[in-house]
Amino acid sequence: MGALCALVLLTSAGLGASEPRIVPVGSETGYDGSNVNVTSFRTDPLATFGDQQFVAFYDPNEDLILGKRTLGSSVWTTINTGLTAGISDAHRVASLAVDGDGYLHLSWGMHNEPLNYVRSTAPGALTLTDRLPLPGVDLTTSRVTYPEFFHLPDGNLLFTYRLGSSGNGDTYIQHYERSTQTWTLLHDPALFGRRPGDTVNAYPNGMVLDGQGRLHWTWTWREEAGGPDANKDQLYARSPDLAASWERGDGSPYGMPITEDTAEIVRTIPTDSYIANQCHMAVDRFDRPMIAQYYDPGDGRRIMLTWFDGSTWRDSVVTEAIGWTRPLVLVDRYDRVLIFYVESRKLRLAYSSDPDRAVWDFVDLADEFKGNDPTFDRRRFELGDGLVNIFYQHRIDGSVNVLEWDPVAFLPPADPATDIRGARFDTYVRDGIYALDNYGSDDRLLVKDDREDFNRESYLRLNVAGLGEAESVSLTLTPIAVGADAATTEVHLERIDDDGWDEAAMNWSNRPTVAGTVIASHTGFVDELPVVFDITSAVRSEAALDGLLSLRIVSAQNGSGHIVHFASREHAHQASHPRLEALLRSDAGPGAVDGLALAHNGDGSVTLSWNAACLDGALGYGIYEGTLGSFASHTAVDCFDDGADRVEVILPAAGDRYFLVAPYDGDESGSLGQDSAGAERAAGIEACRVAISTSICP
Repeated sequence: MGALCALVLLTSAGLGASEPRIVPVGSETGYDGSNVNVTSFRTDPLATFGDQQFVAFYDPNEDLILGKRTLGSSVWTTINTGLTAGISDAHRVASLAVDGDGYLHLSWGMHNEPLNYVRSTAPGALTLTDRLPLPGVDLTTSRVTYPEFFHLPDGNLLFTYRLGSSGNGDTYIQHYERSTQTWTLLHDPALFGRRPGDTVNAYPNGMVLDGQGRLHWTWTWREEAGGPDANKDQLYARSPDLAASWERGDGSPYGMPITEDTAEIVRTIPTDSYIANQCHMAVDRFDRPMIAQYYDPGDGRRIMLTWFDGSTWRDSVVTEAIGWTRPLVLVDRYDRVLIFYVESRKLRLAYSSDPDRAVWDFVDLADEFKGNDPTFDRRRFELGDGLVNIFYQHRIDGSVNVLEWDPVAFLPPADPATDIRGARFDTYVRDGIYALDNYGSDDRLLVKDDREDFNRESYLRLNVAGLGEAESVSLTLTPIAVGADAATTEVHLERIDDDGWDEAAMNWSNRPTVAGTVIASHTGFVDELPVVFDITSAVRSEAALDGLLSLRIVSAQNGSGHIVHFASREHAHQASHPRLEALLRSDAGPGAVDGLALAHNGDGSVTLSWNAACLDGALGYGIYEGTLGSFASHTAVDCFDDGADRVEVILPAAGDRYFLVAPYDGDESGSLGQDSAGAERAAGIEACRVAISTSICP
């Protein structure tokens, strides 16, 4: 009995790239007399709510401009708010946020000056209230600087600011409750610097929310009034309850306020290292924090990444010595670290997929970038379609723009076999007396079929562009609460044709009413146990149309015990968000195997084993058997690798036999080898895949 092995390989197809898209904010231009529009502590210049994006900036007349557009559109509506400030001082930035009800929040024009804070008069409106006070911060005597907003998963907000001055200031946190439209001072203060005889002030690197709903906060201290030469160290705190309390990395609680004596130092950096205050931080997919900084580690000022590897804080050198910049760090859904910075008037990107953050690649994204600090639309990146939107004021012509950039399209992942996407929009609706209520910012999606006032339906919109050739596509939903009859509850996914609904405005009365087509179902739900729906057919179909797939989620049974709460994209635990996962048809092809070995078993069977295919496109392996001496007689006897371990037990037919193994993808089989004349061996009598690829492995 003999054994032969198939040895053909494929080349990989090239991958395309997507250039950044520059979207002008109409014909607007920005103030050029300082960097007030382009500083790192402008949190944020852009904010997205539903399908609306908002922008705030100062124009050449020093007036504050607000604008909005529909995502995907290049048409903006802008207004001159009539607000102004002495913006030759770049500290007097304008920071913008949108709460979970769609109200804009704006703070502007302060450098150790009385509070300037307003809200919009209605959800999505560009008209504003008069100046409003905050608890403990009046409109006449307060000395406020550095207003920054941060979105919370429940649609509420945090607002941080400094009272005091450089080297002698305290940092405060206010919490906004949208249900009552009120602010609450959480700590008085949170970071304490104005201690008699030993003053400092904190310069935070912003806050970031991880997948478990914890806030991470880092900062540097400034010892005295002055510049970056007086900055020192990087400090860390974490909150398990959205800033109500704070703890160190080991979980030990802070007594509030946090002081220079009690703060956890994660990196000791001496003064005169020229630390750029107010840089940026992020977390990776394992919820481990990282800080992108600019300072001199001893051999020149450069960008450094300080990051927690799960047990200790480490440092990575990102750039060679460069001029002043305050880097922006993000982590995409493939866990690649993206650091945006400005060098030689260019917006540049350093990116790394290296787990040790030691290997970096670089690319230029835009020329003539005014200022040194990239700022972005935090809300769109974290909860929307994963696009990075950077505020871009052109240094020469002054134009105000949004630079839209897709990290996945521009930097295809090293292993492109799987494409993972979140929901673009999601919401639920409720009937009866709640028929006009909107739940677009809620952290859950409810389904229930019951009596009037108690019915709920949920809606999802997915971006499926480019998935028309996917092998398979699934949608994962995670129940976070279930009813008493959950074990027998059946939930349907219905495909609906209406993609025009707005999560921020939809309710029971204006929801899509045309019946949908059921494309997937699942029965039986357990709290916190994700369920997977196969939506391949619907995705392929919609990908060929407008690239958007809208789904209605409904309960198939009547009764209060059949309610299911699924996590929405606003839920605090990111791992529970709705998730589309597509297995792609790899351009690499199935490749080929080597190392085919045969072992005789005592019962007449044989055990075949082989090495993995040389290319990433293989989805499975086929085993072929033929009559020795008749090398076109082989036929597929097994097209499934049980256990996915590349080991199979076969009971051969009588006589002398030969065996071949070839990998396959969704369309083709890898080669079954060549005959003695060097010709490609045919597929045989019956094959796992009819088409055979004959390319060469690298």
